[in-house]
Amino acid sequence: MSHDGVFDEISATSAFRSGDAAAFEWLASRYLPKARNTARQMLRSASDAEDLAHDAFIRAWDRRDQLSEGRGFGPWLLQIVRNLVIDLLRRRMCVPHEHLRGTYTAPRLDSPDTIANARLLAERTAPTSSTNP
Repeated sequence: MSHDGVFDEISATSAFRSGDAAAFEWLASRYLPKARNTARQMLRSASDAEDLAHDAFIRAWDRRDQLSEGRGFGPWLLQIVRNLVIDLLRRRMCVPHEHLRGTYTAPRLDSPDTIANARLLAERTAPTSSTNP
């Protein structure tokens, strides 16, 4: 900490790595807008960006021991933001797969051609017996 009791970037980052909550607050006040803007640019959603920026600070606090000596807090935090955005976008893109049933019965009102095609398909896809009569 500097002699007048106010942090600078280097002293705040060092104190943050040691678990100093005041240093964390100082860094948060400085970098929260940048974290929000980075997330908003990537997500195109202000509310998602707000939530994600706060999550990034929680993750930063939990992983402060991973911030190496001499590395700036800002670039490290913004990398956390980018990683969280990527994780969120990947989760949103995942669609659960439904298992398909092996057999389908054609409705009674279908045309004869549809019923015949369904029977042919069922015969072709039915498991074959490995034993011959």
